[in-house]
Amino acid sequence: MKKPSFADALLAFSRAALRTPCPAPACLAGDLLKAARGLFGPGRLIIRIDGGACAGLYSQGMAAGCRRAFQAYRGRVTAAGSEIVSEGVSFFAVASPPGGPSLINMALCCGGRVTAPEKEALRAFTGLLALADARCAVEEELRQSEETYRTLVNTGRDIIYSIDPLGRVTYISPQVRRYGYSQGDIIGRHISMFSHPEDRQDTVKALANAFRTGRTLPLIPYRARRKDGTYFSAEQKSGIVFKGGKPVSITGVIRDVSDRRELERELRGSAETLRKIFDNAPDAIFIKDPGGRYTRVNRACAEVLGLPADKVAGLDDFDFFKKAEAEDGRRQDERVLKAGETVVSDNARTAADGERRVYNVVKVPLRDVYGDITGLLGIARDVTRVRAMEAELVQKKAGELVSKLTGGMAHDFNNVLAAIDGYATLVYEGLKAGAAGKEEMRSIISSVKRAAAISDKLHDLPAGLKKRGRKN
Repeated sequence: MKKPSFADALLAFSRAALRTPCPAPACLAGDLLKAARGLFGPGRLIIRIDGGACAGLYSQGMAAGCRRAFQAYRGRVTAAGSEIVSEGVSFFAVASPPGGPSLINMALCCGGRVTAPEKEALRAFTGLLALADARCAVEEELRQSEETYRTLVNTGRDIIYSIDPLGRVTYISPQVRRYGYSQGDIIGRHISMFSHPEDRQDTVKALANAFRTGRTLPLIPYRARRKDGTYFSAEQKSGIVFKGGKPVSITGVIRDVSDRRELERELRGSAETLRKIFDNAPDAIFIKDPGGRYTRVNRACAEVLGLPADKVAGLDDFDFFKKAEAEDGRRQDERVLKAGETVVSDNARTAADGERRVYNVVKVPLRDVYGDITGLLGIARDVTRVRAMEAELVQKKAGELVSKLTGGMAHDFNNVLAAIDGYATLVYEGLKAGAAGKEEMRSIISSVKRAAAISDKLHDLPAGLKKRGRKN
């Protein structure tokens, strides 16, 4: 049998390696050794593959000493080839170019000078092995990618689909089982059959435009049909697959957004309710930014400030109140915004109509999801009349208390004065004019009358307190 040339052997091996499924590096190296047997004599070829699980040393009839020598000096191997001499053993070694999945060294054990055909064969086999090794790495990466894609498709909540230019479904992921379908129920049917009748025309039009223009819409919302005839809210994103510059299929994702739509409706309803409460509340409600500037106020607050609600944003207390009043408000704001305190206080403010009123104000910090203060919320209630009524009630209570204390005292004191006055009068009238002590008794009677007048004033004191309370 005619010995094959190097080129024939290399071509035959290349076809076999690239035609069969990617073998393990060890198998590939063994096949290389077999293919090389007709080109290199026994004991003249070593292959070393580095790279994790692919590491290994393969030889053809190589003595253990030669293998150890190559193992020790393989770090000096270069892509251009290098001569290695160790313990009287001569090697000509070649390494695969850097950048591949693993480093491959090949060497000839030479008793003398290596021939040119051997050098050429060595470099060629090194390149071939590196190419096959790279192919194995690519195929493994593709396999892992396919496995990852398959896992994502099978375990995700979204439906993955593909359709042909006629709108027929060519692939649908298993998630359709959640809506009562099997994959066989859908594949081969027109995709518009699974949308609401009112949305079907728009779906067909979007499909035709996509194949005509080569572009899909960013998002298509529609109502998708379950097998039991009910519908759910869906959103569809898709892309076009081209072949030879022409669109041949559309692949996309269908997402069930029913829960999100329901939540959006609830949020819109809640937001509308809160807006009505905010705008129609009788108390003044306001929101300020970290700089103390108003960002939003309700109608009641706008009336206090004297501007339409949409004109207040960006202004602060100094634009509406007297300087001392605004400074007092600023100090309260800083306690809320900087210290995070909740501040409750009665504030006297001059309203837009010029009347001075008392407001009970509650200010609380507003925080974001990270807990940082982004502003403050304030609620102010006009308590002017309430505070006046409280003051009047205090005066009334004070009058009643004084009345209890002074009423009895005045009565008893008057009784004592009446006795003194009676006896003094009898003594006075019993003394003759000019008698000793008559003038002194007159002075006693006069003093008793003055004391009685003072007692009458004590009796009238509660009524006076009530009158002053009403006046204030």
